[in-house]
Amino acid sequence: MIRSLTALSLIVLSSAIALGQDSDSIAISRTAKTPLPRADAPPVCARDYRSDSTAGVLVLEVVLEGVTTGSSELLAIKSQIEGSCFDDQSDLIGDAIQAAFSDRGFAQAQVENVTLKVGDRLTVPKPVTVKAEITEGPRFRIGAISFTGNHAFSAARLRAAFLIKKGALFQHSKIASGLKRIRELYTPKGFLDLVFMPDVMFSSTGTVDLTVTIIEGQQYHMGALKIYAKKEISERAASDWNLREGAVFDGNYPQEFVDKSHSLPAEFAGQNVVLVRDCPEATVTVMLVLDQTDPGLQNPPEEVRCKKSNDDGQ
Repeated sequence: MIRSLTALSLIVLSSAIALGQDSDSIAISRTAKTPLPRADAPPVCARDYRSDSTAGVLVLEVVLEGVTTGSSELLAIKSQIEGSCFDDQSDLIGDAIQAAFSDRGFAQAQVENVTLKVGDRLTVPKPVTVKAEITEGPRFRIGAISFTGNHAFSAARLRAAFLIKKGALFQHSKIASGLKRIRELYTPKGFLDLVFMPDVMFSSTGTVDLTVTIIEGQQYHMGALKIYAKKEISERAASDWNLREGAVFDGNYPQEFVDKSHSLPAEFAGQNVVLVRDCPEATVTVMLVLDQTDPGLQNPPEEVRCKKSNDDGQ
């Protein structure tokens, strides 16, 4: 078996899935209608991977040199990049091109000499033509998918998260989706510190074996609910909150609470919900901050992390 030194490049667009969430704040949003674009509006991104929506580039055309795959398949690969917006960094666009080839079995495809030719520099995002040299390499098919370190879920349950059969053409997107589904299994069970590390092994027979190392971390339970608001709003919000102290902490519940609660003001947003983890106690204190002037915020609860060890990865 040959171990790829760039094994994790096959999940470049979903690397955040494989990491634990270190931020105390969680992304909470309310559903809003998307306004129709004006006639003079800037170009629209079909897919937006930018970290800053006021900058970046819009890929209008992709020119790939050195490819041997058929024209229809090449067109499909290019369509995954064209129309997308990226940060103005050629290596990020190169990663996206590599992922597109990897989605069609070319798991070891190499993308080199990525250049961007800018059109109108005053337009935001800047329209660009991307040029790159490609070495496709052989096509691969899925071999075994195995797991280590898992305790909360069986290997069979985790394997079912990957909607790709053994022997099927290797597809980057289905591997990334499988990793996302693993997190979706663990999140409602209180495993907020979950980390998983995928590793691939390429064989000379054209198969790829995937091993996912699971570091489950602590299973958290609901701690105190602290609401910083006027008494009337605080009482209504507390009445609406159904995740009781001591229950396994469902990491999806805060978003569900915001979506369903009628006690929250219209301006309530992500920065108003803060999760404070106490790893040694295995609890999460939830802070709903509706009044920034509340005296209780002068001495808020502090997060306590578990000490790292070689045994549990914490």
